[in-house]
Amino acid sequence: MSAKSAYLAAELLKFATNQANDLGTPVVPWLALIEVWTPGAPPGDATFAEVTGDGYLRVQTSTKWTAPAAGEGNARVVVTNADIEFDAMTADKQVQGIALFDDPEDGNLLYSKALGVTLTVLADAPVLFAAGDLSIQED
Repeated sequence: MSAKSAYLAAELLKFATNQANDLGTPVVPWLALIEVWTPGAPPGDATFAEVTGDGYLRVQTSTKWTAPAAGEGNARVVVTNADIEFDAMTADKQVQGIALFDDPEDGNLLYSKALGVTLTVLADAPVLFAAGDLSIQED
């Protein structure tokens, strides 16, 4: 059995959140809202669906993540260090998770996470995650 080192976990998080790292040019991270969530489901499956339409757009999150910090074992964690706000949409939405992509519209899924509760987003109300509300862990 092999395990990732704490060093590699931290470098991967820095790469995915547009921070200087030893792996290469970091990606520009785009946060997405997920309407339908089943853990482990890849994008495009009926059980993993991003919010669409009604004025919804992903949010670019460069510079909005802390440097990786120690987690449990070799895990490393980044946490939002600034508010992240999605523009108001024109229809009500149910949000069950978040996902980080490397493109504002399509692209590759980097990380995904259930919110733990379903968030009801009302039409004409922005979605705001305060600094510290979101985290990503690399094991």
